[in-house]
Amino acid sequence: MTRDEETLSERIRALHARIAYMCLEPGKGIDTMRMVQIYSGMVCELLLEYELPGEMMASFMGDMAKALRLEDGEIVIEEMAFPPIYVLDKEIEFGRSFAREITFDNWDDVHDGLKTLSNLIVHDFNLWEEVTLDKKESYALFHECLRFALAFEFAAQDICDMLIEEKIGKESWSLGDCISGFSAIAGYQAGLGQKRKPPHRDPISEIDEIIFILTQEATRLGVPGGKDWRAGLAANDMPINPPMELIDGALPLCMKYAAFIDVSCDMHIAALVAKACGRMIAVAAGGDFPEIEPAIAKPLAMMALTESHRYQEDKKFGSEYR
Repeated sequence: MTRDEETLSERIRALHARIAYMCLEPGKGIDTMRMVQIYSGMVCELLLEYELPGEMMASFMGDMAKALRLEDGEIVIEEMAFPPIYVLDKEIEFGRSFAREITFDNWDDVHDGLKTLSNLIVHDFNLWEEVTLDKKESYALFHECLRFALAFEFAAQDICDMLIEEKIGKESWSLGDCISGFSAIAGYQAGLGQKRKPPHRDPISEIDEIIFILTQEATRLGVPGGKDWRAGLAANDMPINPPMELIDGALPLCMKYAAFIDVSCDMHIAALVAKACGRMIAVAAGGDFPEIEPAIAKPLAMMALTESHRYQEDKKFGSEYR
């Protein structure tokens, strides 16, 4: 091992120690689910350095399976085994930011970084098996989280590009139409993903999960933060007014893309579209000379999102719950 490789390995191992410490719960040990999510974000960030990250992911996972000496046979991970989608997105992005702390001078560094990270993950999976989690289950959870991580990034960019090409380029939609259409679809799909009837809600509702994902993506990309996201929203006793024309125009594109990347859960589709919307808001409302002022773009998105979600609630539960 060269001196540069040793330095890179030491840097990654130092990050590993920091992650393990952050995932340590007093009296309980390592929060393995959180660590798996952060790992998936770190690996995703490195895979995105390659021209074909999907193929590199398959190779990476194949090497890990060999190192873990896993037998043939796939474990099906139930949807409920995963944390809420906003938590998954938050931890993946946290892992990606960790990976960005690693300085790469050339392509060999990226390859060596992935190899070192793989060795650390395999070590942890073997260690966890002795205490809490079967290594085959750890591998399956990590594989699915990594697939989500890449899907989040691809969708955020690809769906934006599709809408710009198809709707702005061919049908004369404005950027405001795209923002409203994206956010409306996110609220619409989140409404389909509700699992409990009001008023017996989870502490964080489906709509708040999607709002968190949308706003965090926009803020990460430079849209100013603040409390003006909900400025001017309609009161709950106002007639429901979702932008159905925009939903009907953009939903087929989003659903076709979701099917292409094998994402079928309504909440996961809502999350993918919300990230795309956050990116679209950053394009329209970011920078020193935005095409749409942030004070307009942010409540525009929130209005479409909440009205579309209210529309789904009304269809499911009726006015007695509003």
